[in-house]
Amino acid sequence: YVPMLTQSTEFTCGPASLLMAMDYFGRPSSDPQAEELEIWRQATTIYMTSGHGGCGPHGLARAAYQRGLKVRVEVNTEQPLFVDSVRQEQKKTVMQRIQQADMTYLREHDVPIVVRDYDVNLIKVDLSQGCLIMALISTYQFDGIRAPHWVLICAADDDFIYINDPDYDTLPWESPTERQYLPVPISTFSKAFGYGGRKQKAAVVLCAN
Repeated sequence: YVPMLTQSTEFTCGPASLLMAMDYFGRPSSDPQAEELEIWRQATTIYMTSGHGGCGPHGLARAAYQRGLKVRVEVNTEQPLFVDSVRQEQKKTVMQRIQQADMTYLREHDVPIVVRDYDVNLIKVDLSQGCLIMALISTYQFDGIRAPHWVLICAADDDFIYINDPDYDTLPWESPTERQYLPVPISTFSKAFGYGGRKQKAAVVLCAN
């Protein structure tokens, strides 16, 4: 089973997902809370819709690679991600520069960046080979709020995708254990997988090195 970790801040869902995968692959952090923020510091795109910046796939992939995992990035566009979520041109430029720097690093270290529609069938293939997948979803399907959110895909069958959801904002009747291997109907997951008006898809495939 993939261990469960609840994110300690509202903006570190990506780092918390990566820490769960590291633990599963035998690379547990000795200080998860400190490392969660350190990964966020390394992987943030600087700006998001409001509040603290969120982590992009290229930055998270870079952080995962530096921590000894085998990594692949799956995106459905070669364009910079999430730029539509900020209005100021200066912010857009900064986000593009950050992503470009991360992409350059990944290419220099032969970390694959695959541009295609990474769908449920491809997810199942990666899971069958012992990998885990960090996927960026829109939470609209779950809570009616269009927020980007990273979850860790742990398993799948004919009907469900099973995720570890690091969100600490649990519903009153839920506990963190109920967010471990949370079964999401495949049709619901397919609608949630992707973010923004252009449905930009992003996933980071993590495997043992």
